Amino acid sequence: DILSRPPPTVEAVTSPLRFDPGAINSIETCRILAETLGPDFRVYEDAEQGPMLERSHANGAHRWSMSDAAAGRLDGAGGVLQKSVVKTKELHGQIVACTKCELRQSCKAPVPFDVGHLNIMLVAEAPGRDEDRSGHPLVGQAGDLLWHALDQMGFKRSDFHVTNVVKCRPPKNAKPTAEQVSVCDWLDKEMRLVRPKLILALGNTALQYFTGLEKGIMAKTGTTEWHPKHRAWISYGMHPASVLWHDSNDKLFGRGLEEFARMVRQFC
Repeated sequence: DILSRPPPTVEAVTSPLRFDPGAINSIETCRILAETLGPDFRVYEDAEQGPMLERSHANGAHRWSMSDAAAGRLDGAGGVLQKSVVKTKELHGQIVACTKCELRQSCKAPVPFDVGHLNIMLVAEAPGRDEDRSGHPLVGQAGDLLWHALDQMGFKRSDFHVTNVVKCRPPKNAKPTAEQVSVCDWLDKEMRLVRPKLILALGNTALQYFTGLEKGIMAKTGTTEWHPKHRAWISYGMHPASVLWHDSNDKLFGRGLEEFARMVRQFC
């Protein structure tokens, strides 16, 4: 059983970028929140109150304690955080209700995204049987393999925004066609909402979405490039299902995660 074997060898890395709701007064948490809210926000270090969230405006600046900011109490900020939460819920609901293409007819329901603490995205290909049943991306045997490997690196699933290029399961788990990828425009809307700094693209469908290449993920795995349209770094990797199909993909899968870890360290 491949899941009983040790995960691919990857360099251990503990990311200080992880958002810890129990450490709301940390300057790192404040910085992450400021970056998430946008360029008008920054960290203000108050000698008595500790790190605070600050937003500049024409008449000066407005500041909030981290406890207020983490709870969404941003009076005077135009409800920026609240609006972000509302927009996320709205987009989630829109995906679930989508009937844009023929794939909706053959699946149980569209599979939306799972929200993470960081503006780092994991983008896989399309839902499989387990995803279709659960309503969550990257679960089942392939997901278990991926999350086990990332757990060994010091990451948790809840760290990342997890999603697929195509939201509905293709019949017999077939590779989505170029037309289906084009019609399913939800990922672009997700990225505009999340504004990721780093994306891990898993598999050929994700490769096609970002580069236009229909295949070649094996050659791309372990590489990273800047994507000007989305203003994000994209690391490429083998989809974990490829390891379930062929044991020989194990090392290549690990190479992609090693590169992803290297990029995360740069943000640290």
